[in-house]
Formats: sequence, structure tokens, C-alpha cells
Amino acid sequence: MHRRLRQFRYTLLSAMLCLVVAPLSAAQDAVCTQVRVAGPESYPPFVWYNEPGPEVDGVGVSFVRRALEGMDIKVTSVKTSSWNRSLARGAAGEIDVLTALYKTDERSETMHFIGPYGAERTAVVSRAALGLEISHLRQLEGLYGGAAQGDSRGDFVEGELKNLNVIRAPHVRLLFAMLKAERLDYILVGEFSGLVRRDFNILEDPALKVDVLEEPTEGVYLAISRRSPCFETIRGHLEKRVILAKTSGRLEEMKREALARFRAGQEPAPPASKP
Repeated sequence: MHRRLRQFRYTLLSAMLCLVVAPLSAAQDAVCTQVRVAGPESYPPFVWYNEPGPEVDGVGVSFVRRALEGMDIKVTSVKTSSWNRSLARGAAGEIDVLTALYKTDERSETMHFIGPYGAERTAVVSRAALGLEISHLRQLEGLYGGAAQGDSRGDFVEGELKNLNVIRAPHVRLLFAMLKAERLDYILVGEFSGLVRRDFNILEDPALKVDVLEEPTEGVYLAISRRSPCFETIRGHLEKRVILAKTSGRLEEMKREALARFRAGQEPAPPASKP
């Protein structure tokens, strides 16, 4: 009798749990109908903004789109006015995936990192008239430099910057303007995000000099906001997609394809034919 009663209670409890869990699971799936992706404005081949349209492109964006193919989830681009704002919106869950990001302990508190799927070194862009030959950040002591707000160069470089006179500006364009106006001696950027841009070509400017530090090399990651309603739904898909691209050798091909798209977008449009 007692055994049958226990079995009845167990069956009843199991049925009640099914009724509770199933709607919750369905509700969680229903919440994830859109994934919002963002990244730095000019960071080929990893990510960049197409202008004047709304799209964000690059290898990181391709990972998100391909990982979610066949799922009833819309992938949309988010363009923000500054990288610092992108980071804040990602931490708040207003952006689901940041498509190119350095990994730090502080960022890991609000973002889940996947990868790395790329690597980058730090570049020191200085005024050529100074005649600097930079191989280590400590050689910048006594000079006046700048870096973009929110643009962490990784834990090692950030530690070195504490001993330097470096200001933070809201946008890299402002930093280059200050450098050209001789208000700064140098600026720190990524070798991709700072050197390859649509609005100016640093490498061809005779007034500027670029030294790319050999060490350290930082990984470039995808990062999912821990506050995203899509976190559990998309995390596994993105991790599998990145691993597959790396092990299959497809990753380098994706980078070449992305650079080709970026460079094609830089070419001026042909003149319109006359009627």
C-alpha cells in the first residue's frame, strides 16, 4: 500500500514538473527571436561598418550569421557612435554579440568569450618628425600619447600604460586629428583597427610613422553578453562554428574573402553614364 502511494506521488510530481518546465523552456526559446551584433567601426577583416547602409560586415559577423542559419532568429546589425558605447550596451544586454573583442578579466564578468579566431598586435603611430624607433612601450616615457576610450589593448599593455602619460579620447578620428595637430606625440591602436581605414591611410601619410610591437599578441574573440536573452540558445552554435572554421582551415579563407569585400567597398563608384 505504502509502495503504491509512493509511486503515485512520484508519478504526480513528475507530471507536474513536466507541466512547469515545458512552458518555461518554450518561453525561453520564444524570447530569442533576434540577435543584435556589433563591433568596432573599422576593423577589417574581423568587422567593419558598411556605409551608408545599415549593415555590419566581417569574419565575426559571418560566424554569427552562419551559426544561426536555419533557425528562426533574425540577425541584425547595430552601429554605435563609439566603441566605448558598444561595450556598455553589450554588458547591459542591449547588444547580444560583439564580433571582435580582446579578452580581459573585467570584460569576462559581463561577456562570454568564444575563440580566439584571430590575433593582433599593438601599433604605435607617432609623428614622423620625432624620429622615434619604438620596440617597447617603456620607450614612450616622457612623451604625450592617446588611446580610444574602451579600446583595451589587453591586460599586459594596459598595465604598462599606467606608467605612461596617455589620455583617452571618445573616437579614433579625434586621436588622429590631435596627432596631426601636434597635440599628441603618438597614439596606440591595433595593427588592423588603426592602420586600415576608409577615411585615411596611415601607412601612406609621410607625416606619420608606424611601429608595430612584436609582443604581446592578443587574441580576437567573439563575445556574447551574459545578459542576452539569446545567451543559452546561441552559445553552443557559435562555439561549434568557430571550432569548425579553425580545424578545417576555412578561417584563413574567410579572412581573405572579408578583406576583398572591404577593399571593394573602398573603391570609388564608377561615374554615372550620361543620358
